[in-house]
Amino acid sequence: MFVWTIAEQHNGKLKDVSFELLARGRSLADSLDTRLASVLIGDGVSEEEMQCLIHRGADEVYSLQRPELAEFTCESYSKVLQNLIKTWNPAIILASATTLGRTLMPHVAVKTHAGLTADCTELAIEPGTDNLLQTRPAIGGNIMATIKTPDHRPQMATIRPRSNKPMDADPSRTGNIIEVPVEDSLMDSRVQVTGYRRGETGFVNIEEADIVVAGGRGFKKPENFQMLGDLAKRLEGEVGATRDAVDRGWISYPHQIGLSGKTISSRLYIGAGISGSIQHLAGIKTCETIVSVNSDPEAMLHKVADFGIVGDLFEVMPELLKQLGGTTADSIATTATPAAPHSEEAAPTEAPAKPPTRPSDSPYAEVTPRIVAELQTILGPANVIVDEERLEAYSHDETDTAEYGHLPEVAVLPTSTEQIAEVMKLANRENIPVTPRGAGSGLSGGAIPSFGGILLSVEKMNSLIELDVDNMVAEVEAGMVTNDLATMVQERGLLFPGYPMSLEACFIGGNIAEN
Repeated sequence: MFVWTIAEQHNGKLKDVSFELLARGRSLADSLDTRLASVLIGDGVSEEEMQCLIHRGADEVYSLQRPELAEFTCESYSKVLQNLIKTWNPAIILASATTLGRTLMPHVAVKTHAGLTADCTELAIEPGTDNLLQTRPAIGGNIMATIKTPDHRPQMATIRPRSNKPMDADPSRTGNIIEVPVEDSLMDSRVQVTGYRRGETGFVNIEEADIVVAGGRGFKKPENFQMLGDLAKRLEGEVGATRDAVDRGWISYPHQIGLSGKTISSRLYIGAGISGSIQHLAGIKTCETIVSVNSDPEAMLHKVADFGIVGDLFEVMPELLKQLGGTTADSIATTATPAAPHSEEAAPTEAPAKPPTRPSDSPYAEVTPRIVAELQTILGPANVIVDEERLEAYSHDETDTAEYGHLPEVAVLPTSTEQIAEVMKLANRENIPVTPRGAGSGLSGGAIPSFGGILLSVEKMNSLIELDVDNMVAEVEAGMVTNDLATMVQERGLLFPGYPMSLEACFIGGNIAEN
């Protein structure tokens, strides 16, 4: 019984993911009281370089090198690894969820009739069975699923890069480097790497960045993300973002951090306007220093941060730049509302007025602190939102809100129909209007609050109640998003009909034009 990790190299130098995997493998090997080996396929990797694998936790290194393996091609690497598996019969094989790992491991799993779990965030050994417990995000990152392969070996998993730190190098550790001959018959010449070319539009690699400055829905508009770019440039870092910011089209996917994006291990992470969902926090847990900027003192990101700044990001971010010797706070503050060109004749540009929370002639009662306290008793404090910045995020775009409606006085996030019933009873008793809202940005399945009052969002009611495979019918709670349901169905090995890949704001129970 052995535990293997797949080392990666380029131009004869080992990649950092090779050492991250050894930390995972070492823990599993110790639990099984067995040896840990690192498998190195490539060419031109020196013995000194391979000793680094031993110093970082490997007991053995299998070196399979020849010129044809200098660059990764799936067919040849797969045949070499399959042959090694037949010889040594490992119990567990771990690879990084990189381009190499995501391509090689499924190919090998099919050829060896083994089980494979992709994008794992946690691994453990099941007591009494020696099965590998593989935990990974599922249903769009809304839950964590633990998977095991009890009937087939080897058990195979890919691990998210940067999801754990490598062990410290121990030069006193000793181990064996085993040179394994690679036969000509294992080489597949149908595919050849002819070269590499960098993308013309520029390359964003937040996974390798020492400093990441990230933003979320609190920035309100895509143009406000310029503040992040200015701060990142000043710190010589990269810009990151939450899934919500990416889904809104404010920034491209390569910047996304979290279970459905990238995992980072930067020396410094600054998160502004980010509440701190579990999905996002999973992507930053190995960062050395976390700084949070949020006006909500109860924001989850504050709870995990090394330093938390409770304040308006539109005041804090410009001041940070000013203190760093960058652009002045006054000039950055205008990114939210572009000012007229500077001249003596130019009149100052006025920021648009925020829509009121309730009209002066409203026939309904006002949401008082007493009512907010009752709502918190029903739903819990975390599911009752009164912060103005967060309330604005629950409205339609500013033009529609200003012309047709008003901001809600409070937003509530029920998690059950019983809670909805209690909220409606309270609203009816107190003569307070309630505006229902769908699970996403408000572009579908929602409405504009016309009289302030309570906005009731079903975004946390997103469970699958029943899946009838024979009749292709899914019964879901009101907050289920189509894309998440599609992922859930596909993870069961089923085909989701008419999967609306381009409709991020298409909701079950709302306007599903495509299905």
